[in-house]
Amino acid sequence: MTDTDKTCGSCVNCEKYTRCNGESWWVCENYVKSVGWPVIITPPGDTACENWSNDPTDKDKPQDALRYFVDHYWDEEAAND
Repeated sequence: MTDTDKTCGSCVNCEKYTRCNGESWWVCENYVKSVGWPVIITPPGDTACENWSNDPTDKDKPQDALRYFVDHYWDEEAAND
């Protein structure tokens, strides 16, 4: 696979939505520098970021890491005291 084959559309983290009226858009919560905030990546804004993956086991990996950090931050701070 070449870098030109890497687009948001071929990434496991890209969520595609279609309204009843046929309008569609793509969203990603794992887009680099915006992890945790949904980013509209509908073409032509579909350049792959460094979180791109076509491996299903990588789905939401950056977002899950952020959630784990937020959920367990104080647990780890208390353990370090």
